[in-house]
Amino acid sequence: MKVGIIGYGSQAKRIIKILQKLKIKPTYIFKPKIKKIDPNFIVDDIKLLNNCDALFICSPNDTHYKYISIFNKKYIFCEKPLVNNNKELLKIKNNKKLFVNYNYRFGYLSKSIENRQKFNLGNIITGHLIMSQGLASKKSYSKSWRSNIKNCKYGVFEILGVHLIDLIAFHFNIKKITKNLFNISKNGSAYDTSFFQIVLSNKANISCSVSYFTPFVSKQLLVFENGYIEMNNKYLEIRGPRNTFDKKGFFKTPPIIFKKKFENKNDYDYSLLESVKYFLDKIYQNKNFEKKFLETSIFTNKLTF
Repeated sequence: MKVGIIGYGSQAKRIIKILQKLKIKPTYIFKPKIKKIDPNFIVDDIKLLNNCDALFICSPNDTHYKYISIFNKKYIFCEKPLVNNNKELLKIKNNKKLFVNYNYRFGYLSKSIENRQKFNLGNIITGHLIMSQGLASKKSYSKSWRSNIKNCKYGVFEILGVHLIDLIAFHFNIKKITKNLFNISKNGSAYDTSFFQIVLSNKANISCSVSYFTPFVSKQLLVFENGYIEMNNKYLEIRGPRNTFDKKGFFKTPPIIFKKKFENKNDYDYSLLESVKYFLDKIYQNKNFEKKFLETSIFTNKLTF
């Protein structure tokens, strides 16, 4: 199978490493403008991608629709967000060969949510989700497309925040989202910090924070009627039941009923690998992706506008 990659930034390099693990060497890696520092295997002739069976779109967010439109009959693995407005979204909503990489769907946290009945957690009540790092503190950030509001209208909200939104949308019914966007670093014009609230149809509220101007933080807590799921970059724990008491009859922290430790690799690395494997497996089997995947991707994309 011939595979092409559009873009050669950090995400493209992650994809290349995963493909190498799977014994797949990209046939072409395309960039519209090649720099002197780029390796000699980078090409700038987009027509070469017509020879590929599948494409990975890892270019800046505002270019996704253009490449999806050009190669709409090929299998496409597109980094999120899918597109930047409703007009573009309507034009590609029926593309059955299009897969959007909201890869947290494949991670341990997603699997734990999926198995919430098995762990007798009950209905979700609340949650607190944080994803942040200090990217905007670097001088090089100002030269990145991520820092330019013209290329990235909602900034870190559409880059990191959508992962959290999609994770929740994939398992629960979202009623609405309220968001606040800030440029705290002043390094570039895009928003580097966002606080937003996800309200579910059962009235549960989940507060979220994403930022490019803090120390690295990755903590997710989802609280249910009868237990909770907690995850960071070191481990995932599920605790329950609610009615756990000490010797005096007071409520105490429920015992651990499931635990997964992460050794050097966090949930993101694992889920990205699983996401790529899912995409390739469908191609090998000559099958379309599950309807739920694209429908949720479109719904998640709409919530970011």
